[in-house]
Amino acid sequence: MGKKPSLLVTGGRIWTGVKGAPFAEALLVRGSKIVAIGTKKEVTGRAKMKNTITLELGGNLLLPGLTDSHIHLEAFAKQKNAVDLFGLKSKREFLDKIREKALQSGPGDWIYGCRFNETTWDVPAVPNRADLDSLDIPNPVLVMRICAHVNVANTRAMVLAGLDPEGPLSLGILNEEAAFPILEVKEKAERDPERQEELIRKACSDLAECGITSAHICGAAYYGMEEDLSFYQSLHSKQTLPVRVISYHDEIPNLKIKSGFGDDWVAYGGYKTFLDGSLGGRTAALTKDYSDAPGVKGVLNHKDEELLSSLEEVTLRGIQSQIHAIGDAALDQALETIGKVQEKFGKPELPFRVNHAIVCRPDQLEKIRALGIAIDIQPVQAFSDRHMAPTRLGAERIATCYVYRDMADAGVPMLSSSDSPVEDINPWDGIWAGVMRRDGDEYLCCFPGREQRLTLQEMLETYIVTPQEVTGRGSRLGKLAEGYLADFTILDCDPFGIPAEDLKKVRSTHTVVGGRLSCGKIEGWPSIGG
Repeated sequence: MGKKPSLLVTGGRIWTGVKGAPFAEALLVRGSKIVAIGTKKEVTGRAKMKNTITLELGGNLLLPGLTDSHIHLEAFAKQKNAVDLFGLKSKREFLDKIREKALQSGPGDWIYGCRFNETTWDVPAVPNRADLDSLDIPNPVLVMRICAHVNVANTRAMVLAGLDPEGPLSLGILNEEAAFPILEVKEKAERDPERQEELIRKACSDLAECGITSAHICGAAYYGMEEDLSFYQSLHSKQTLPVRVISYHDEIPNLKIKSGFGDDWVAYGGYKTFLDGSLGGRTAALTKDYSDAPGVKGVLNHKDEELLSSLEEVTLRGIQSQIHAIGDAALDQALETIGKVQEKFGKPELPFRVNHAIVCRPDQLEKIRALGIAIDIQPVQAFSDRHMAPTRLGAERIATCYVYRDMADAGVPMLSSSDSPVEDINPWDGIWAGVMRRDGDEYLCCFPGREQRLTLQEMLETYIVTPQEVTGRGSRLGKLAEGYLADFTILDCDPFGIPAEDLKKVRSTHTVVGGRLSCGKIEGWPSIGG
């Protein structure tokens, strides 16, 4: 057998992610690593042209593989077979979609719907058990709101889960962990390991098609959305896993392992805890009442002493924490607790991560900076929430939301993500939203708008460089440099040369992970699963 070929990529710009040297002209890959990057003359001189495949970029941009730093990947995979209730305009359309699915199903089959958003309906009211029962179908029905923190069940689903339809949950509206009994029963009824593994493989391939090479998957057993690592391990053993996976779980492992256990393909990331819910469901914990619901401040899921105990334990064990906090009351609780933990143990090797931090007051931002906390942001949610959030929070409080410019200026590490299945997995939706902060003449979330924008370079860093640094992989991933693993994607344009409003149109044509193609074709070059 002859030597494996090298891959020489040239003919366009290469964004490296390296401070001080952001662009290069050519890249050379051998095996799983980058062996040369620089000018075309420098790199070509190191290529053995008799055994080198050359790929011309045609003026398009090559950049390191992107990371989705907060995704419920198994839930995203499963929901591809669910009834998609997004974008509907009324409760009638909502019910018609569920009825249509029931007509295609057996009488005992579960009907599962996802991503309904009642705030876009002509009458913006959350549906209830009576609405679902009015369909008069023999199926158990469970539907999840777009935020994933509110579920609604019909009577049959509640009975199967042992819940009393006439009890405290008589409306069938199940906030937070109240839905877990139904989700557990549904999961057992539908469990098919081979089918689930194939769904996950396809979902990972969808990520690869978006230029994503790494995913931080978030298991949420608390909400019936756990991540089963055995599926990813199985795909990896078959060499059919197209993305690298780091998993976070809302249960502390009973094995003595630290963050990073595993390898560069499938690894344990750390502990995930949910301090509150969502703005859409009015379960995010605020210090003051919701503007559209006097007397309602949301809910804190954990007592202070309970949270302190769990964060102390995982920190002492070398396990990174990922903390969901959307409302400012939840963020207060997170910052106070992290401060106590770090006062006792010092700053951990891997920083604390706070998910969302949507409502973030200036005094809280200063504490985040001082404590060295990293923030997992979802830039596209500033756009998705543009109508709902001002109503929930009011004009004054909305000025403290989605403050990405302020975070960047404070030197806070930011990791961007989709939070899929809440949002679409395409990272260019998020990059567009972070750079634009508006749609045409309409500011995202009304205020703050333009002044909270990030540059394209800054947005790329949140999707590429920072996720690897925050998880301790920055010495081998997240940049294109000699000796780094060959994870990169090729775009269908050079986004630095197009109008900012067109960024959401950018697509990947090729994606390479560990030197093998996970998306696209290059004649003579190996692909994952090929």
